[in-house]
Amino acid sequence: MDMRKASCLVFLGLALLALGPVSAMGSEWKHEGVSLKEPIEIGLTGTETVKTLTGEQKCGFHATLATEGGSTATFTEFAVNAKSCTGTGTFACTVILTKSTALPWKIDLEEHDLTLTTIEIYKTYSPTCLTESTESTTGKATITLNEASSISSGQIDWLPQTDINGKPSGTAEVTSAFVVDEPNAGTYGIG
Repeated sequence: MDMRKASCLVFLGLALLALGPVSAMGSEWKHEGVSLKEPIEIGLTGTETVKTLTGEQKCGFHATLATEGGSTATFTEFAVNAKSCTGTGTFACTVILTKSTALPWKIDLEEHDLTLTTIEIYKTYSPTCLTESTESTTGKATITLNEASSISSGQIDWLPQTDINGKPSGTAEVTSAFVVDEPNAGTYGIG
């Protein structure tokens, strides 16, 4: 090898060292900045807001996010509190039952947020309501985090296909804003 090629290789090697280590992996779960190696559950509490052309509804919810580290997690619980629901228009009536189906819901990590691959929520209303039931399903939702490396709050945004009284009614806009329950607020994150 001539001196010119050797100099180029040395220069290239020094340039790569200057860049620092390059990770081949994407984001992973961390606890206080350290890669997570054990199973954990993180509680989330918040308000789900459903908006359609014919009304709006707000309900409280509690969810449990579970992970063993790596680049995935699941919602093992997503409980909408029927007694907390209030609404206008189509949703101006009493919710008597809520049920989240197809659990666990898979969550994939992105660089700064999360992607939820399934959501299915069914609600039954009081017999005196014009709305007897709603079923909202989607194949993908984005979970935006306030701070990816130390999550204390966030928001799930999705556009489900919503059936009202068993008939397709189009797409709703759903936002589920949440806070991370103590003592885990701000201690877990992705990076």
